[in-house]
Amino acid sequence: MNLTKHLCTEVPEIRVHGRVSNRKTKGIPLFWSAAAIEFNITGTELWLEYTCTGDAYLRVEIDGFDMYRFPIDIGTHKVCIMRGLAAEQIKNVRIFRETSAFSATLITCDALYSDGEFKTLPERKYKIEAFGDSVTAGEGLAGAPSMTEWSPAVFSSRGHYVLTVAKAFDADWSIVAHGGWGVFTDYKNNREHAVPKEYDYVYGTNETPEATELGARDIFDVENDRTNITIINLGANDSNAYNENAEAWIDENGLSHKLKRPDDLHYIVDAFYNFCANIRKRNKKTIILLCHNTLTDALDPQMIEAAERFKQDTGDDKIYTVRLPRATPDLKGSRHHPGAKAHERFAEAIIAKLNEIL
Repeated sequence: MNLTKHLCTEVPEIRVHGRVSNRKTKGIPLFWSAAAIEFNITGTELWLEYTCTGDAYLRVEIDGFDMYRFPIDIGTHKVCIMRGLAAEQIKNVRIFRETSAFSATLITCDALYSDGEFKTLPERKYKIEAFGDSVTAGEGLAGAPSMTEWSPAVFSSRGHYVLTVAKAFDADWSIVAHGGWGVFTDYKNNREHAVPKEYDYVYGTNETPEATELGARDIFDVENDRTNITIINLGANDSNAYNENAEAWIDENGLSHKLKRPDDLHYIVDAFYNFCANIRKRNKKTIILLCHNTLTDALDPQMIEAAERFKQDTGDDKIYTVRLPRATPDLKGSRHHPGAKAHERFAEAIIAKLNEIL
């Protein structure tokens, strides 16, 4: 079979899901959870050439159906995506990064080899961008509940609530999520580990030379991005930081930080408020939907207070809150995290709320 090589960065029909820089790079980087390339193509056979720097998994969908999920090797390699399909039929192909960005593993899609032709994807009315912690990173969506050790294998985009919402509204998507991080601090009181710090950058916390070369530290072009639905699902790790047995964080100046109730609850209100303010400053058009109750309701009042105060202060009529169903123990997946059934319920609540709004 004679297959033609196409550099991914030179195929205009490829759509990238997930944040990327505007700079010219060797391949298309998949930085974040559920980052993907999507394209329509004819032909019988298709191979992907990729480069990977660590332990990672990819997943392939064809025409919206899950085909397979597999670990990939470190280095530059080729893997078969499809073979033996009808030559003239147009196939919609999606190739996902499964592994969380928390691992700092870099994946680039370098080239596609095919005997077919690329076809234009239709434009979509909506683009969703979601900000979250390990739940939004997809932890728990792969592996049995008995699987409790941390591993790149336990993360997945299969059954992910954001992708389910995107499918319901025929939307493009992007995810920015770090396991263990919160809106103000991580579960160990490290205030440097706050997801809103990522908003202005492509993938700001990965400062390795390899990531920088791929544009990770570049300012993300929010103003020209198509995102018109922004989902925030944070607070569980901040809540853990208030626990009496939570670790204190020692900053670079030797100062100790440990959140305490009730004196320090204002930090959470301010963090949600400031995150909404920064999003609105750079994206005038997007709906902002703050989700709560996923794992705990301990900081729900502070999140709701922030949203209401921001609306009152600014007159912003595009900020909403939605209470998600609690991820009960019977719905857990691996690593004691919500499994696919829990994600399905999260998605149902968000879809219902967006149907009221849109």
